Amino acid sequence: MNKPKKYSYQQHICFINNNQSWFLHENTVFFQINPNSNLEESQHFLLNREQLFLSFSYQNILLNRAENNDLSQILFTQGFLVILFIKRKSQNSNSFLSAGFDNSIRCWIQINEKEWKSSQSYYQHTSFINCLILNQSENQLISGGCDNSIKIWKIDLVNNQLTYFYSLDKHKSSVYSLCLNQTEDTLVSCGDEKQIIVWKQDNEQKWEFGYEVTQSIQEVGCRLCFINEDQFIFVTGNQVSKDCISTFELKNQKYQENLEKELRLNKNDQQPDLNLFPICYDKKKNLMIVKHKQCVYLIKISNEGQLKIISQIKYQSNDIFGALTNDAKYIVTWDNEGQKYNVYELYIN
Repeated sequence: MNKPKKYSYQQHICFINNNQSWFLHENTVFFQINPNSNLEESQHFLLNREQLFLSFSYQNILLNRAENNDLSQILFTQGFLVILFIKRKSQNSNSFLSAGFDNSIRCWIQINEKEWKSSQSYYQHTSFINCLILNQSENQLISGGCDNSIKIWKIDLVNNQLTYFYSLDKHKSSVYSLCLNQTEDTLVSCGDEKQIIVWKQDNEQKWEFGYEVTQSIQEVGCRLCFINEDQFIFVTGNQVSKDCISTFELKNQKYQENLEKELRLNKNDQQPDLNLFPICYDKKKNLMIVKHKQCVYLIKISNEGQLKIISQIKYQSNDIFGALTNDAKYIVTWDNEGQKYNVYELYIN
């Protein structure tokens, strides 16, 4: 693999793409671009098919465009609710979801070329929200939080609104990661309690507790991801850790650990992992981006489900956020220690 190109951008610089002015309004209240503002701490990135991505801090949302190796910031907002995580952008409409330290979730919809509209704030979680996932039909949202619960929502992207359904309350500590299998009849979750839980749908397609997965490693789980219908991976997160990616496969109707497919990562007992930078998986290219502690790994998945590290990027701290573009050509990261964006172009032999 050739050495990837790297482009760095200081976060306080605000570029306006094609000389357009962008506005965001929240229930008819307008917030104008403020190019002199500083994001104190960017939390996450989300990229859509047009290579737009969102980054956000505790007080701001920033919409960016990555095009021809250039990074243009085209939306900057101030005075917004505290933001924590955005999971994905709708593939069927210009919409996205946000969740915050104020325990709320919002829907956002683009109403014209220069305006985005926020829904009301929806409150069901009683503590910080860590993760959001949307089903393929984009009519069900699942959220996990520090209140030890998983919430199930009906989502209407056309009308920009949520309807709360019910709560899954089997976890005993914070929920950090959620993932659906391809047929979306199985949900897996993990978090601070060092346990993976499998949830199944009943005859009425309502989620219910299935079982706790037997693990050889009892560690905090910051991220997990299905790589095919019958296989998912789990990334260890303790400070003193085995530092590995574990693989679980469906056998006799239960997910069981396959120790032969365990992938060892760089040993690091100096710091724990953080529940930032969800796993990015491109199924067409069998490529996966996995953040663990101070490293971001580019991983290739074989047809047999074997993981192989192709390349890795090491940072000065574990405070790293990022995403993979939908065409799997670029990785965009925010390095909070260096206070800059990094765009890496992928070259795969």
